[in-house]
Amino acid sequence: MSARHSLRQALFQLRQLLPEAEDSPWLLLTRQTVQLNPAAALRVDVTTFTQLLAACKAHAHTDLATCAACLDRLRQAVDLYQGDFLSGFTVADSNPFEEWRRILQEQLHIQLLDALRQLANAAERTGDVEGALQAAQRHLALEPWWEATHRQVMRLWAQRGLRAAAL
Repeated sequence: MSARHSLRQALFQLRQLLPEAEDSPWLLLTRQTVQLNPAAALRVDVTTFTQLLAACKAHAHTDLATCAACLDRLRQAVDLYQGDFLSGFTVADSNPFEEWRRILQEQLHIQLLDALRQLANAAERTGDVEGALQAAQRHLALEPWWEATHRQVMRLWAQRGLRAAAL
């Protein structure tokens, strides 16, 4: 019972701090749920990240490497990703929350890796060795066991004439 009271108090204080328009409150509250209002005028980086990737995927380009709009979307999405979703945040004794958080965290991580691979491949195809290296090296920083990305980085270093770095 005290946990429910603490939650009510925290939500009351949060609502006092958040400016709300009359027609679109930031929070939608029921006795069972708390959620951000999707109609509210707020920006959530995870939503923006997924929207950018979805727009790129839905765009009817013939070749990603030549689609400036989609490459820009991918770069924006990659720049938004500053770390794993809710990293370090836990809710004690809430297995459903933890499962949801871990699943979403992994999905977003996989989407980031895919975006980085697409950027690296597109940059390499257009001769942007520096852009390809940046994307590939960020990919390797996150997943150092990806052999294909290691090969790509070696190939890019070799293209720059840095054989020792490639080896």
